[in-house]
Amino acid sequence: GNGSTGLCEDRAVSMGCKAELVRGDAILAIRPEYMSISGEAADGENGIAATATNSTYLGAATRLDLTTRQGAKVTVSVPNEVAAAALSKGNSVWLTWPAEKGFLLPHGGQ
Repeated sequence: GNGSTGLCEDRAVSMGCKAELVRGDAILAIRPEYMSISGEAADGENGIAATATNSTYLGAATRLDLTTRQGAKVTVSVPNEVAAAALSKGNSVWLTWPAEKGFLLPHGGQ
């Protein structure tokens, strides 16, 4: 395909564009509004497991602070009904995103 594949939290993830990085560590970046939350992993989708640590009501949306299994901090913006129906502090969730919305940054700015 035209994209790149790598590991994030020991799970294969795909990016929509070809990465021009040397093999090794990189930072996977996805804007918070492109992430979705579900109760379980979906086959064939990019996703990582996380635990809700905090939520902040923002009016039309809720900002959720999450921690992945390997300790990475993630912040996502979700509609209020998603936050209210699926999440409370300490709940385990899956973060998913479309492949074309993820991009790689060199680790350490190199």
